[in-house]
Amino acid sequence: MARINIKNLGLSYLIRQGNGEKVALIMHGWGANKELMEQFFTKSLSKHCKQMIFLDFAGFGGSDEPSYAFNSIDYLNLTNEFIKALDIKVDILLGHSYGGKIACLMASKNDYDALILCASAGLKLPKSPKVKLKIFLAKCLNKLGFKNIRKFLASKDGATLSPIMYETFKNVVDEDYQNEISKINTKTLLLWGESDTATPLSIANKMQGLIKNSKLITFNGNHFFFMQNDLTPFIDEFFQKA
Repeated sequence: MARINIKNLGLSYLIRQGNGEKVALIMHGWGANKELMEQFFTKSLSKHCKQMIFLDFAGFGGSDEPSYAFNSIDYLNLTNEFIKALDIKVDILLGHSYGGKIACLMASKNDYDALILCASAGLKLPKSPKVKLKIFLAKCLNKLGFKNIRKFLASKDGATLSPIMYETFKNVVDEDYQNEISKINTKTLLLWGESDTATPLSIANKMQGLIKNSKLITFNGNHFFFMQNDLTPFIDEFFQKA
């Protein structure tokens, strides 16, 4: 494990060596970390990459928490600064969930050799009546002075976060980057769990329609389908045709 200071934030990362020619940046989802991504994606990428860089976003894993609430543009800028500080050229982006959202933003601004999105965030989800009720109750109770009600009403992703990371979560959870995603020109592989409720299959289908040069493959499993399936044959085929 290595650390680097970017904009007064210590970021934790891992670099693993492979047998290929490309450099890949692999980004985790909300609440996860680089170790999870290393465990499940090193095998699938090592044939194609000479370096695989696994990054902990600010506020996750071994990286420092930001001093103020971030939004996704803050994470995008920090990730770009991280790449610049390492003095590397990234050829492949792979992101799961929230990491996929940052990968989409990166690919909307620059072309890469390949983009792999696993149950990616980036498109706004319609709120269920249950979620709408929770939001209404939280706002009412906050006005009445019940500030600690958050831990009872917040989503699983937000309930255990520090105040800054909870505000960050609120900033990023409802972002909609449809316009940016439609600008992606990089050849893209969309990998999705058929039982995903965090980023449901309807998001995958919409994203496939927005990204011109993309292919969608679905698997048995939920938001963490890659823990239940071997993705290597599908990633191998993707790179063979790239």
